[in-house]
Amino acid sequence: MRTLRCIALMGIALCIAQEANARGEDLRSTADGATAESAVSAAKVKLIKACRKRSGISDSESFRLVSEDKIAHPEIRKPYQVEASMKCDIQGDGASRDQVTNNR
Repeated sequence: MRTLRCIALMGIALCIAQEANARGEDLRSTADGATAESAVSAAKVKLIKACRKRSGISDSESFRLVSEDKIAHPEIRKPYQVEASMKCDIQGDGASRDQVTNNR
């Protein structure tokens, strides 16, 4: 009976440890577009893909623009450039990942 209790407690401890191992990371990405809206949309898509690539769950509500620029050169097809960030909940594997940057 004592062994059964030990196994049950170890199972509960393992479940708690896995939940504690999940953490949120701040992903950053840059994108450009013909309009400001298309640049923002492209940045959001890049961030969601980067989060999925890391087997995470993206938090769309945490999406925010870090910077937004417009290049005033007439020959540039995509003059709007944005930098954005989004939180991503990733199951930890023990690796140290403080901030992941995903550039172009």
